[in-house]
Amino acid sequence: MNKSIRHSIQTLFVFLLVGLCVLPYTSYAAIQTQSGSVSINSIVPGPPPSTPPTIDTPTQGQNFDTKNISVGGGCISSLLVKVFDNNVFAGSTLCQNDGTWSLLVDLNIGRNDLIARQYDTLNQSSPDSDTVTMYYVPPSIAPVIPGDSTTPQIQVAEFELRINYDYTVVGIFPGQPFRLPISFYGGTPPYAVSIDWGDGSTNLYSRGTEKEFITEHTYKDPGYKTVTIRVTDALGNTAYVQFVIVVNGKVTSPFNLSLLQGGRIAIAWPVIALTIGLGTGMAGGILFERHYLVRKRSKKTNRKK
Repeated sequence: MNKSIRHSIQTLFVFLLVGLCVLPYTSYAAIQTQSGSVSINSIVPGPPPSTPPTIDTPTQGQNFDTKNISVGGGCISSLLVKVFDNNVFAGSTLCQNDGTWSLLVDLNIGRNDLIARQYDTLNQSSPDSDTVTMYYVPPSIAPVIPGDSTTPQIQVAEFELRINYDYTVVGIFPGQPFRLPISFYGGTPPYAVSIDWGDGSTNLYSRGTEKEFITEHTYKDPGYKTVTIRVTDALGNTAYVQFVIVVNGKVTSPFNLSLLQGGRIAIAWPVIALTIGLGTGMAGGILFERHYLVRKRSKKTNRKK
């Protein structure tokens, strides 16, 4: 075999081997589209948090005569802590750098079984915390005595005012409207609904009924935002819920690296693999074909001589 042809075959084999070595990494990436441009980035999920958060305050078996109380405990820094009351979402907050969390929670009348879970940014949850049971008993209402100005004139709604909401972290981007459904029940109409969006802006709505409505807000900057919804009825009764949302940074580079916690960074291997696998294969093929044609031409020339 001609030395030049043997060299071209060896070169082609090396190129193809390199392409095959790189191609297996394509399973680590996914194509995502943002704002009309195609970018390639991905996350290889790590394991979910294995340690549950703790509920340190209040303590087991406490009684309360106020509806809105502060709940707190220990956690893993930067994870999201969600609290559930009687298996219903009661609020969420971000674990602080010192490994603690604190959240205002509305209690139900009677028994309240509270648990907490912590989530990474891939929405993978930890095991549940220990259950902490507490009781909310509203204060007794003193009878109104005609002509007695010392007796407080307290009014109570026909049934308890509650916000019905279970927030799940979704991808929100700066400059794009975030649609927030507002749902509550109980109390006495009309209602005042205030929303603190966690970025310095607030909205106030007046509602004549309990019918669900949707409001929108657009964030300018990425980051964690603590949203607070408060509903007040005609008799001054209130309901409250607080939760955290994540506003992602806008993808601008086709080789964007994702910095989300809970997984390893994955580079755009499909483009690299495809470029090397096809490009080097084509280059090797062209080189082989050129040597083949040169040799064929040389044979024809020698025959003519």
